[in-house]
Amino acid sequence: MLLKRILIGILSAVIAAGGIFYGVTYRFFDKPLTQKAQEAFEEQISLPDNFILAASSDCYNDVKNTMQAVHDSVNSGAYAIELDISFAQDSTPYLAEGSDYITEVSVPLEKVFEKYAGEPSLRYVLHVMNFRTQEKLLALAQQYDLLSRILLTGFSREDLELHAADYGAFPIAADLDENFKDLHDVKQCRELLSVYRNNGAGMLLTTADTVTAELQQAILGFSVLPLAIRGVESKYDMYYALSLNPRMIITDRPDTLYSILFDGDHMNFEHYDTF
Repeated sequence: MLLKRILIGILSAVIAAGGIFYGVTYRFFDKPLTQKAQEAFEEQISLPDNFILAASSDCYNDVKNTMQAVHDSVNSGAYAIELDISFAQDSTPYLAEGSDYITEVSVPLEKVFEKYAGEPSLRYVLHVMNFRTQEKLLALAQQYDLLSRILLTGFSREDLELHAADYGAFPIAADLDENFKDLHDVKQCRELLSVYRNNGAGMLLTTADTVTAELQQAILGFSVLPLAIRGVESKYDMYYALSLNPRMIITDRPDTLYSILFDGDHMNFEHYDTF
């Protein structure tokens, strides 16, 4: 009986260790990348010349939107960083941290701009958590000569209708509302893209698994509204997202995606300073 318990304990430990290894390797049991799948994806990759690799600001730190997280993101190989920002009562933009958005330890966005003012090719993807007057954000962008290097996200279709005009000095990426139109109907996909574009969006942000063949076809014929992909973590996700040829990918593992791009000779394009 004792031997049986010991064997069961050893087996359980092996299974648990294997599960942990698999989970870490494939980011919470994501689909593993086979050589055949990789080759199939690589045949489809034809990235735009101005492709953007963006690092999520929590990629190396348990706490998002701290200066350390920003520092790690900047040094990851990415050439854009995604930051959550929230406006205080006086409309000063801060790095949003946690469910309260702004706390007593929150960092003013200006500190980030000031620290990296000497990085002329670094771009910022600012996820807007609440909407107030954008005058102070615009003033900061002009002060640090960043107006062409800032992209705003966090705009639902309804947010675009209400707030896009106020933020019109900046490029805006809209979050895709997959229930608004039938994404398996090319005509409806074109109508959807027109709605976003007519309401001020310059890019469409979504996850890779939401992009249907019909939506991709509509986007190819609607080049003024390129695709951006978020939520990319495993290597499988990365190759799949790259095969969609997006304008931008936002990832928690920018160093891994950076390596894929160089190792596969996909980084044969020029870096532009604008969105």
